Amino acid sequence: MDRSTVLDLETQYWPRYCEENVWHLCGALPVEIARAHVLLISNARRGVAMWSQRATGSRTQPVVWDYHVVLLGLLDDLWQIWDADYGRPSPELAERYLDASFLPLPDEYAGLRPRFRIVEADVYRRTLCSDRHHMQAPDGSWLSPPPPTAPIGSGSNLMLLIDTQADFVGRVCNLRSLREWLSTRSTAKPT
Repeated sequence: MDRSTVLDLETQYWPRYCEENVWHLCGALPVEIARAHVLLISNARRGVAMWSQRATGSRTQPVVWDYHVVLLGLLDDLWQIWDADYGRPSPELAERYLDASFLPLPDEYAGLRPRFRIVEADVYRRTLCSDRHHMQAPDGSWLSPPPPTAPIGSGSNLMLLIDTQADFVGRVCNLRSLREWLSTRSTAKPT
């Protein structure tokens, strides 16, 4: 199967609105994806260093996102990640994506290490509400132009979803425990 055609990352893509991009992807999951989850990536500081993102234009320099959202799915018995902002083709094997996106950080940069909220895709579709106010400056102007589609739901719970200390839907973990979670849920492991 040609993995690049399983999900179309460009049709519903809008820069700086990853939570909506992934929400739309979750609504178009093909049957080939056996299980699907959403990874909401953030931390208590709301600053996560991520490498291999298109926003930097470089594989050697990280971008610091306040949060990022990607799709995690089991395809051909392997966990894969779809990220329209990734600087490499998607999907990518989850382990490769994690290795490329989250390089080891020295202790003085520990505040930039990721935390992940793992939410089942159908739960994410039912739960996310975003009126996009987080993308508006105090004067009401847009920090980044909004997508042409209507906002998702009524009001907003996005900040609660990316709050890695809140008791909300899904499970919150660090990078090590995410890797463990993936390894215990695979039916096959990459060689």
